[in-house]
Order: sequence, then structure tokens, then C-alpha cells
Amino acid sequence: MKTFRLLPLIAVTLLASAQDSPTIKGHKIGESVNDYLTIENGGAENAARVLADCAALLSNPKQQRKQEYRAETCRQTANALDGQTVVFGGTFAFMQCQFASRKLVGIQLHMAQDFPKVERDLIDKYGHPDIEDQVSYQNGFGAVFLHPRASWVKRPDVIVIANEDPEATWGIGSDGNTRETVKISVRITDRSYAESLAQKEQQRPNSLN
Repeated sequence: MKTFRLLPLIAVTLLASAQDSPTIKGHKIGESVNDYLTIENGGAENAARVLADCAALLSNPKQQRKQEYRAETCRQTANALDGQTVVFGGTFAFMQCQFASRKLVGIQLHMAQDFPKVERDLIDKYGHPDIEDQVSYQNGFGAVFLHPRASWVKRPDVIVIANEDPEATWGIGSDGNTRETVKISVRITDRSYAESLAQKEQQRPNSLN
């Protein structure tokens, strides 16, 4: 069973990140699931302990029923280590990480900051954007508003799109309780992964044919 593959993976030597992309919140596009777990848990020893605990939990159906949320997290971890496509970070998380084929292929950030500051920070990481434009949004009363967007689409490693998001008005503060207004959405995607998805979409049969 996939569940028990956590045990041998505890001893796997961590590999260097596959990409030389800038670090975002401590993570790099292209890093392995093991790298991610090591960073998130403050070291390889702690990550190994978490994996061992997950393996024990997933082999105990009774405990899974008692600890449903933690069991689901452990199942997602097992799926990521098994090479499946998994997103860590729930709907209301400020940071979501997507894994496919055991590597980090996407990071999405929801930020409660003004667009110019976020764009400056992204320029520090990726250089000047290839495209700067505006996206129009229409509210329920028919009024149209323009919101800035910056895109980095020519890099060999990642595609980055940052935009002001007037519809995302939720968020959970750093203390886990207070709520903040999300102003900016930043999506960073592995270029090869994005291109493979685009190719699959092109090859998809037309549902109307």
C-alpha cells in the first residue's frame, strides 16, 4: 500500500533543488518533496520524525478517525511522495505549494500588501517584468475598474504572474486568528510543467465534437 512507503522514504538522502530559481518563502521551484518537508519542519531529523508519525497514524484506522485533519495531511504527504499531484495549503492559506512527480511545480501567494511594493519585491527576485498591463473587473453595479498586473514570461525556469485581486477579500493572519484583506495574488509556476499542461490542453478532444 502507498501509505507504508513513507517508512523507507524517511532515510532518503535529500537532493539539491533541480532549479536555480530564487527562494520564495524559503522554497525553490523544482525542490523535492523531501526538501520541502525538511524546510517546513526545521531540519531533516524533524522531518523524519514527522514522516514516522504519519506512517504510524496511517497504519492505524482507529487513530485516523480520531485525528481526521492530521490524517488527511499525512495522506497528502504520502501522495506527494508517491509522485501524485498534490497542493499543500488549504483554500484560506496565504501560501499554497503544488507538487507533481515529487517536485515543487507551483507556488501561489495571497498577500495583504499594495501592488507596487509586491512588484518591487518581485523585481528584486526576477528582474523587471516582461509585461505590465491592467486587467478590468466589473462589479455587480456594472462599474468597471482597472487593476495592475505584472508578468515574467520569458524566464527559462518559471512563469510569474502577479495581479491585484479585488475579489479575494479573505485571509488568515499570522497568528491564525485575525482576518486580513488579500490584495495581491502571485503565481509562480515551473515553466516545463506549465508548458506540459498547455500541450495537454491543446491535445484534448473538443467536448462539442
